Amino acid sequence: MRENRCLCQPVTCHPYASSSVGGQFVFEISYRGRAVQIWPSPQVFDDEFRQQVRAWQDAPDSPGRQAYLAWKARKVAQILGLPEEKLLRAVMLPSQQA
Repeated sequence: MRENRCLCQPVTCHPYASSSVGGQFVFEISYRGRAVQIWPSPQVFDDEFRQQVRAWQDAPDSPGRQAYLAWKARKVAQILGLPEEKLLRAVMLPSQQA
């Protein structure tokens, strides 16, 4: 929790959200009794994405790591070029007002 505003819940999940190392990419945003879950498109954060990150993110410098960094730059360009509706999925959650 940061400044009583942000709560990290590592068990938050959604059946259509992409898997990540240690869980899923799912964000739940709540404000004034309303909440939404947002997750990246599984077509963007796919098996290749997870494999590349797992294998190379923290690897020492090598030709393989350099190839990963080039792949990562292309992936970033792809992500930045996508319209929001192709990048993210969202669902409104039931009202949380008491």
